[in-house]
Amino acid sequence: MKHITQTRPGAVTVLLIALLAGLLLQGCSRNDRPTDMETPALPTATIAPFETELPPVTDPATQADTDIETDPRPEPETEAPAQPKTDVPVEPEPSVETDPPAEPTSDPAALTAPYADVLAEYLDLPNARFLLTDIDDDMVPEMILAPDSFHMAPAEVYTIKDGTAVQAGTAGGFGELLATHTEGLFATQERYISNYYIFYQLSDGTAQQVASFRDGPEDMQSEDVTYEIDGAYVTLEEYESRLKTYFTHEFRQLGHPDGWEVTRENIDGMLQDPSAFYALGRDYTPYIP
Repeated sequence: MKHITQTRPGAVTVLLIALLAGLLLQGCSRNDRPTDMETPALPTATIAPFETELPPVTDPATQADTDIETDPRPEPETEAPAQPKTDVPVEPEPSVETDPPAEPTSDPAALTAPYADVLAEYLDLPNARFLLTDIDDDMVPEMILAPDSFHMAPAEVYTIKDGTAVQAGTAGGFGELLATHTEGLFATQERYISNYYIFYQLSDGTAQQVASFRDGPEDMQSEDVTYEIDGAYVTLEEYESRLKTYFTHEFRQLGHPDGWEVTRENIDGMLQDPSAFYALGRDYTPYIP
């Protein structure tokens, strides 16, 4: 009796047999499917076409160069070429007539007419005198009116402001004062116990006191000589120095001795010819200690 030796298959052989069996089973299962089954149709959506075209896709690598080279600012407008000149006449625009600016009056009588009303109030004073003179060199004469000529009678200074005669101030005694003809200065000069000077400045129709000087004894019982400027005691040297600054201007004596009587005839004569009543006054030598 022969022994038949039975060998065990190897692990590789078993694995191959298992793979073949699996493939056979898969093929059979596909052949067993019904052939008449239809695959249900999937619903489809209709996409409407874009109304506008999409911008072209640019390469990002070149986009930066494009952004740098493109200037977003609007191009400057260019001027239209100049048109050739033609011989068509251009009509001038109608001119608007305007009144010329008012010029200052050059009629001397018109400048001095306001003084007539002032003088009319002094017709009853037999010793009153008047004269015309230009103190501040503005081409408008001032009027010096001396109601009388006694010691305590000052001279009155009138000027024209806004077409009206106004009294700017009074100064002096005996109906006269000191005055310049260019600086608008006039002054009182008096010597009794002491020597006095009071200076005034004419401006804009009024006169303001600008300085006062006194030198000599303060009263009749005193023999001591003192010096004052604007009420303050000063030395002789300061007094002389300050007083001389005022007399660098030429002052002249004007007033009662130089004037004309206040009569209706002289008032009418002044209105007709003011220059006939101008006076420059007399020379004056100042007293300086």
